Amino acid sequence: MAYLSEKLIQLESALKKFEEVLKCPYSEIARDAAIQRFQFTYELLSKTIKVYLSEIEKIQVSSPRSCFREIKNIIKLSDEEIETCLRMADDRNMSVHIYSEELAQQLYDRLHTYYTLSKKIYDKLSS
Repeated sequence: MAYLSEKLIQLESALKKFEEVLKCPYSEIARDAAIQRFQFTYELLSKTIKVYLSEIEKIQVSSPRSCFREIKNIIKLSDEEIETCLRMADDRNMSVHIYSEELAQQLYDRLHTYYTLSKKIYDKLSS
């Protein structure tokens, strides 16, 4: 349980920093910083869910995508929210290979949705 508490604290901090950069006036630098913070927050989110599933629910998962599928009914996420989580996983994987301004902009345009859903999951896991 201590490890889960540590992960929740780390995730809360990452979410605050992610939110902070999303509030910045738009620039290419702010966009790129937001994408970087999205990557970091996504990694912590999926790892925190994995720890939660293991420590609280006694469920072992092997991938971030399976974390989201398993947590769906436990914290009562909608099918649409799970689809967004799976899209978030795809976007995180794609984000490390972005060499196109257009792709970077498309991802940036989805980051507010990703932040909101990540915060909702954090709130449910921490309550």
